[in-house]
Amino acid sequence: MKCRIGWIMLLGLATFTGCEKLGDYYLGINQQPKLTEAPLPDGLNIFCVLRPDSFCGQNKSFAFVQQVWPALYFDDFYILHEAEMVVRRVETGQVVESINFSLLAPDTAFTDSLYRPEGYFAPRSGAAYRMECRHSDFPLASGTCVVPHVPVIVPGSLVREVSRVAFRLQSDSTTGLIDVYLVNDVGYAQVARLVPDRGEVPVQFELPETPQAGWRMLIYYYDTNLGSYYANSNTSLNFNKFRVGFTTLESGYGVFGALNYLEVVL
Repeated sequence: MKCRIGWIMLLGLATFTGCEKLGDYYLGINQQPKLTEAPLPDGLNIFCVLRPDSFCGQNKSFAFVQQVWPALYFDDFYILHEAEMVVRRVETGQVVESINFSLLAPDTAFTDSLYRPEGYFAPRSGAAYRMECRHSDFPLASGTCVVPHVPVIVPGSLVREVSRVAFRLQSDSTTGLIDVYLVNDVGYAQVARLVPDRGEVPVQFELPETPQAGWRMLIYYYDTNLGSYYANSNTSLNFNKFRVGFTTLESGYGVFGALNYLEVVL
């Protein structure tokens, strides 16, 4: 059995499965299957995230464009050049905005070479987008996502004590996963990860023992595609481990998702 690796090793969480007892031994699930020589279908391997924020006047949305490789195929996983990527905003089945993503060289704003929006781009909260990526050597890769709404703290629910912060968040169908970070000028720490139910979501975390000035909260809402990727993708670096393929695309491989955020000064 061959499996895909590439950008999936760059970002995400390891997931763990339960075990079942067999005699006096415990065997993990999924168990290593029989190796086969079945060919791996060629395809583009995409990791594309739409973001509403900008830096130095450039939108932070980005995309990795790679190809899938068999496991243990010792070649490079560098980003593919000469791909054509477009992201379109769709309303009632009609395209109302198109933005091209091009492979941009590193500059003072971004030190990596990724596919980024060519011009002004401000993904809209609650809007649906469709991504299509073409390369002469591979089939079309395409997918859709809906940008989550800006996180909302329920009015009057935020409580800041000496060593504790508590509040409630409002979520809706556009939110697949919630991350909460505590940040200042020195560093950051993830303090909560929540799978939301529809309606209000309670959040509570402890502050560090040593008070510091400039504390802020960053609350991220991920769409259902990114939420599924973070919660379910298997990103172990153990090359002998069986890994189930993961994709949210309609064609091709990978993830096309979006996020929104709220910054709160504590």
